[in-house]
Amino acid sequence: MISLKGKDVLGGAATLFALAVTFNAEYELATAVGIDHIVALAVPGALDVYVLRALQAKRDVFLTVLAMILVNAASHLVTAGVLAVSAPLIIAVSAIAPLVLWRAHVLRHEPMEQPERIQVDDKTYEVHPATLPAVVPVLPAKPPVPAKRRAQRAPVPAVGELTEDDKKHCEPALKLREHIGELPGVRALKENLGVGTARAQRLRGWLAAQPA
Repeated sequence: MISLKGKDVLGGAATLFALAVTFNAEYELATAVGIDHIVALAVPGALDVYVLRALQAKRDVFLTVLAMILVNAASHLVTAGVLAVSAPLIIAVSAIAPLVLWRAHVLRHEPMEQPERIQVDDKTYEVHPATLPAVVPVLPAKPPVPAKRRAQRAPVPAVGELTEDDKKHCEPALKLREHIGELPGVRALKENLGVGTARAQRLRGWLAAQPA
């Protein structure tokens, strides 16, 4: 790529040449429908500048390019004598300036989309909203692990010596295990037996050593 102090020379040249072609065609169409030769210069000026503004804002791009294509095609058809100047054509050309005025006002007062910054490792990347798909699929959140599965995954503490107060809860702990059909977790022991974390851990270790 040919560049001059970080600027894209070829891209700029292509833009200028393209605007020269569209400007001439749009001017010829404006004069063909009866607009004064001097005032007609404003028609391609308004349309081409609006296209550049839309490209800068990354909005209305499709509509502006489509309008430019239609206007240029109509101009060449009129010049070649294929398309006659008619009331619909005059109305369409006359509507260019008001439509550009409206959309330019909208683009001016609507904030431009700011890129989203994404941190990956030690580098920061910018993702522009215009480059993202219109609909981004949202993956369902991972369901929480049920209490029973958490109890199964939790490591079984080593069997410790039970205190006298711990032994008072041995029979209820056995009934709880029989009721739920598996080794209860620390949380289940705390909630059902009304004991603290340390005692629940000792009781769970004792239960793990008892035959089912």
